[in-house]
Amino acid sequence: MLEGELIKRQAEEDLEREKGRELARQKRAMGMKQDLITANKQQVQMQEECRAKELVDEEKIEEFARKKAARDLMKQEREHSRFTDKQN
Repeated sequence: MLEGELIKRQAEEDLEREKGRELARQKRAMGMKQDLITANKQQVQMQEECRAKELVDEEKIEEFARKKAARDLMKQEREHSRFTDKQN
């Protein structure tokens, strides 16, 4: 009878250790899942910030192109005016 009790107690201890390992594994998995969620949110935020910066940069480029086109037009008009003044 004593041997049966010992085997039963060992089986219960093994079961408790297994439960502890399973809980630890689940806790690690939950931590990893939370880390992944956080990393994904950070990546989305970084992508949004990058896109916003790209939009600002594109607007600056377009503004520069508009100003350059206006300067070129003014230069062309000035040259045309000088040319016509020389003709008269």
